[in-house]
Amino acid sequence: ATRRARPLPPSMRVYDGVLGAAACGVLHACVAASGLGHRCYEPTKPRTPVERSISSILHELGDDAPVIEYWSRQEWKHIEAHTDVDETLAAEQEIFRTPRHAHVLYLQVGSKVQGPTCVFDVTNGDELRRGATLTVVPAVSGRLLRFDGSLLHAVPRPHDLWTLPFVSRQRREPAHEWGRAVVLFNTWPDASRPPLGVSWEPPALTDTPTAELSDAPAAACAPAATWSEQ
Repeated sequence: ATRRARPLPPSMRVYDGVLGAAACGVLHACVAASGLGHRCYEPTKPRTPVERSISSILHELGDDAPVIEYWSRQEWKHIEAHTDVDETLAAEQEIFRTPRHAHVLYLQVGSKVQGPTCVFDVTNGDELRRGATLTVVPAVSGRLLRFDGSLLHAVPRPHDLWTLPFVSRQRREPAHEWGRAVVLFNTWPDASRPPLGVSWEPPALTDTPTAELSDAPAAACAPAATWSEQ
């Protein structure tokens, strides 16, 4: 695989300035209080600050997908190359259905985190072994990565993992140095075929006063005209 220079391929977009510092703070508090599990919702009926933020982003992008699946991560964790799929359908019927678009919304990025998302221009391991182009997107607070939902992607830790002969244990604390808080969300194009087995219940918020998490204006994204496309 070789690193792709600009411009980005048509299947991928990177935008900076999608969220301001206040919105990142509100959403970071939300995902820390609500856990990491997958949820689904209708984008026209958001119920939480995280869902309102996602819906505002998709509105700015002109994306009319009827079903959104989302989840979060709070740490810089090594994630092997994979494609997002309807996991229950894959496990039960070996049918590999992918979303229309996949997204990474970067909230909090520690001062020592390089933590890129790496996207390959192929959809499976066989294609990868025959050769692929790799796009490396560094983690930046307020950034949005959007790409074709069928593409392989990964998060190496350390960032140069694939070139090292040996990897020692990686630090996780303190969070302001090593945290990598992201919201991940997929758009599914068919309202009658949402991903199977994913809860439609809004997440329960714990350990954080509701008032701190209810600021809808702060959770909304910036207007698309102010985003900086990379």
